Amino acid sequence: MSLKLYLIIITNAANINLTELPAKLDIKGQPGQTITLAQAQYRDSLSVGHYEDKIIIVSGEKVFDFYEETPTAWEKQLCALFPKSEIVVLALNSTVDLYGFSLIRNGQRVRVKSGNDEQQFINDGEPLLEEQQLVTNPPFSPEEMNTIAADHPDKNEREHYLDMEYGVKTVEILIGKYLGQETTGYQRLFNQIKVTTYGN
Repeated sequence: MSLKLYLIIITNAANINLTELPAKLDIKGQPGQTITLAQAQYRDSLSVGHYEDKIIIVSGEKVFDFYEETPTAWEKQLCALFPKSEIVVLALNSTVDLYGFSLIRNGQRVRVKSGNDEQQFINDGEPLLEEQQLVTNPPFSPEEMNTIAADHPDKNEREHYLDMEYGVKTVEILIGKYLGQETTGYQRLFNQIKVTTYGN
């Protein structure tokens, strides 16, 4: 099974009533099944849940509202509801080699980046500390770097490949940062967190 991950994580949301949130965000449909966060990644329906002081929204459609050049109406709506939160929007899809991350702090975009193995879709804002650390200390051994150089002899192609790999790694690091879980353990955590489906 290919890896799919579509997450909107909202911090500082411990006192939010989840039953009222869908209506405030124009989310259609009645509450449905309670499933795990891992299962929700492969559903067409949107899902909502709580984890510690955070709200988690899963939607393979809505995450892309946050990777546009200018904020969409839904992004503005979410920011207005959570003006004192950090909102991190993460996407991975191994079928199409897609990655994406967006960070909003106190209603303002800080960083947006998304792309796949063929092109970069958006690259806006200053690189996050997590990105800078990956460039300074690449997660590849010298042997792996030699293999990458051999597989991608063209400099521009090689730089794009590394940029994409760093993008994927950044998404994984941000999962750990915002869910308080080591990067290698997030899939186990996804099987523990419960969310409620809406719509289909």
